[in-house]
Amino acid sequence: MTTVEPYKLPNNSKRLERAVVLIAVLVLISAVVFVLYYIQDRYMHDNESLVDKHLNDIVLQIQENPADPELRLTAAKLYASKKMWDEAITQSQEVLKLDPEQMDALILLGQVYVATDQVDEAINYFNQVVELNKDNEFAMIDPRMNIVYFNLGDMYYKQNDLENAITNFKLALEVDRTDADARYSLAMAYQQLGRHEEAIKEFNETLRFVPDFAEVFEGLQTSYQALGQVNEAAYASAMLAYTKGDYEQAATELESVIDADPEFDQAYLGLGLTYEKLGKYDEAVDAVHVYLKKHPDSLAALHALGRLDQRVNQ
Repeated sequence: MTTVEPYKLPNNSKRLERAVVLIAVLVLISAVVFVLYYIQDRYMHDNESLVDKHLNDIVLQIQENPADPELRLTAAKLYASKKMWDEAITQSQEVLKLDPEQMDALILLGQVYVATDQVDEAINYFNQVVELNKDNEFAMIDPRMNIVYFNLGDMYYKQNDLENAITNFKLALEVDRTDADARYSLAMAYQQLGRHEEAIKEFNETLRFVPDFAEVFEGLQTSYQALGQVNEAAYASAMLAYTKGDYEQAATELESVIDADPEFDQAYLGLGLTYEKLGKYDEAVDAVHVYLKKHPDSLAALHALGRLDQRVNQ
């Protein structure tokens, strides 16, 4: 049986903890409609938080209208934002009694079970969302489905079901191809299966969207080493030093990589970024230009060159 190593979500990505972030966004949306009322009444409740005040108001409304699924869904979101998981689950399940196909309630339950590390329950609710949308021609342009597929991939990964994890990470990327977390996770699943060439492809694709993604360089180093690609592994090691702020070490290692293989174009971009951090702007411009000869549409390189031109011309 394959042993799955734990992996970390990126520290600099749009979702550090997807369950918590999604819940926070849902609560923010719900709270906006309450802001004006809150402002009008704020002097009567100086020590009461916006979320608490909103929640207390919603609970009172539920007492008057217990069969209103939207009120209960709002309460579930607010309870989840306060990490009152049991109450969030109860209110979400009450919503489903009133409307068994309420997609947001199903997703919220899945997210709560992700947050509480109850893998089987999370998979169950996310798969209900998938089943609900199996004939929905617009499902793959619904950003909520990116959340669903990513979390399914993540849960299957935790169960060591790597093939199902890969399938769902790919589906998450169909919804949002810029999702760096999903692409990194896909690469990690490939790596765990020993499919290092596919892992390297996805790691490098991730860097198009998050160029300083430290965990990606760790993954690249591992896969390059597994394939016996020594110089490429040295490049990954150098870029890992870059992400940690050790620019002198990164520059030394990247210069050695280029000396060993002057055609290794990725190293030139890394060296350009590193020289920029070291204040060596003319050298940085030269290195970035070398990279741009082969990758003229690279946004990371073009943005770097724009910054550097400003520095040089100051």
